[in-house]
Amino acid sequence: MARRSGPTPHPRTGADPDLPPLPALPPRQPTPDGHDAPYAPPHPPPHRPRRRNLDPGVGKVAAPNPEHGLDAGVNGQVRPTSATSRRPKERTPVPHVPSPPRPVAVFDLDGTLVRGDTFTHFTRALLRRSPWRAVAATLCVPILAPLYALHPTRRRAFALLLRLATIGLPPHRFAALATEFAAERASDGNRIPHTVDRARAHLAAGDRVVIATSCAEPLAAAICRELGLAPVDVIASRLTASRTGMRPLPACRGVRKVERIRAAGITGPITHAYTDSSVDLPLLTTAAHRYLIDPSPAHLTRIHTHLGPTYVVLRSPGPSEPGAPPAPPTPPAP
Repeated sequence: MARRSGPTPHPRTGADPDLPPLPALPPRQPTPDGHDAPYAPPHPPPHRPRRRNLDPGVGKVAAPNPEHGLDAGVNGQVRPTSATSRRPKERTPVPHVPSPPRPVAVFDLDGTLVRGDTFTHFTRALLRRSPWRAVAATLCVPILAPLYALHPTRRRAFALLLRLATIGLPPHRFAALATEFAAERASDGNRIPHTVDRARAHLAAGDRVVIATSCAEPLAAAICRELGLAPVDVIASRLTASRTGMRPLPACRGVRKVERIRAAGITGPITHAYTDSSVDLPLLTTAAHRYLIDPSPAHLTRIHTHLGPTYVVLRSPGPSEPGAPPAPPTPPAP
């Protein structure tokens, strides 16, 4: 018997050791009767040939026909080659019609919407809150009284009193005290009803209402909220906090008031202006309709000298003062 040459097969399996082992068979799935199902090797998916386009004319572009002046399209469909057919339709531009600007009504605060100097009364209330502040202010009266009596030095005297009243007072506490004081200041006894009604009428008519005042900004905003004037633009004097108390910046009055209004983005014409003082002559000059609220004889004379009979005087008891200059041809908002 001839001996087999080559590697010796495995004694039990008979497999050739040089060949890779066969893959393991998957486990058999039991049948419903409990017996093992016969092994079925997995079959590969059937071969599906790719679809071919059997129509030779589909997707081909025919050559143009120079005799007819036509351009052949896809599948022999012709289309005209004129320049007018290829142009997109021109849209007629819609003219832009600018909307008319909103009328602007500017109101002063002190003496126009409420009586008296609001910020001065607030400073006095701050001084009376603390005994040592009140004593210090009393000791400074002989020095500050002459300064306050003169117009060029009045602002410095008031700045010293303000620092004495607010030294050691945080800004958030200052704003809270201003809100409390505004609730008392804007009571029925201090407000000027017919001017407040005019401001509300301007708001109801859709006008832009601006409160421009030399009062401090947080106090002026709080008073406007108490008067029910919203939404309005409040342009007031600004304060800066320091270790020695609140320091006032240049007041919002006179020419600076008009500059602050323009700087706030209100560039439209001012249609109505309400004030009680001749200090607002620059504001009255730019307004189309001018109204004086309970002016003093000195202020009335100065305004009449500069503007002539182009204003209306409004007194608290009635709509206008007897014997006042004639009203402008266009009445204000109802």
